[in-house]
Amino acid sequence: MNVFKLNIIVDNAQIELEGQGELVYKIFQELKENGLGKLTPLTKEYSSNPVLANNSEEISNDVPKTKTTDNLKEDPSLVKKDFPALQNVVLQGTPQTEKDWLLVYAAYCSQQGECSFTRDDLRAKYDETNRKTIPREKNFSTNVKSLISDQYISAINDTEFRLEKTGFERAKVILLSSPNKRKTKQNSSSRKKNTPTSYSLLELDLSEEQRISFRDFWEKHKHPSNIDKAVIIANWLKVEKEINDYTPNHFFTMLRTIEENTSFNIAAAIKNAKNTKHFFTYDADNKVYILTHIGEDRVKTLKTARKEDE
Repeated sequence: MNVFKLNIIVDNAQIELEGQGELVYKIFQELKENGLGKLTPLTKEYSSNPVLANNSEEISNDVPKTKTTDNLKEDPSLVKKDFPALQNVVLQGTPQTEKDWLLVYAAYCSQQGECSFTRDDLRAKYDETNRKTIPREKNFSTNVKSLISDQYISAINDTEFRLEKTGFERAKVILLSSPNKRKTKQNSSSRKKNTPTSYSLLELDLSEEQRISFRDFWEKHKHPSNIDKAVIIANWLKVEKEINDYTPNHFFTMLRTIEENTSFNIAAAIKNAKNTKHFFTYDADNKVYILTHIGEDRVKTLKTARKEDE
């Protein structure tokens, strides 16, 4: 007696039939027409009719086959209209990370979730889109595991995977996002970062003698970094002008007084001096910086270093 096996996969449901050919065929037809309602009578009918069993081998050849991994190559007729051609995705560079690319490949390999796919199917997409590189190949397994961890895809068996609903929705977001909007957002962010900060000259009531004094003080100290420039200026203002709180405009004004370069981010230099070196504290209520004893000690070190050089 020949045993016939039939494996049916519909979306996330999987039905496996095994038995004599005639019975499997009739159950398959019943599933197509009536669902699960009349399977028990069919089983009894078959077991009481030995003639049907003898014809199982002939009938089994007529049973329709389900899709296998050999049928998973992209069929343009099955790709939904709202998904762009894969080559357009490459030209637009829509996916932002390699994991996103792999998920997009899974969406195309599975014909948007309609059938399973294998690792080889995914690798073939790298060749198809001319994106195959050694680093991407090395990270391939890691990215596949990441997609499984995110529940975007899941393993059916040792070789096959399926695209989950969450993965399909994520792929749609990636593919259908507007490149122009993303580019505009990036350009806007870039412009914001590159926009130079403007400063104002303050009236500090500096006499000519004080201007000369500050230049002399400046030249007697090393200032290898913008942070050091900030503490030197703050220390002089504290001692000579009794100014104890500072804004970026104070530093800008003093640098201009001695015609020093101001084409650096003064505000960032002061902030870094506070955050990384603790040379300043910040009064958030008044939006001013205050020189600390650590900053004062730093100025002494810079002066000592200058003397040693001389």
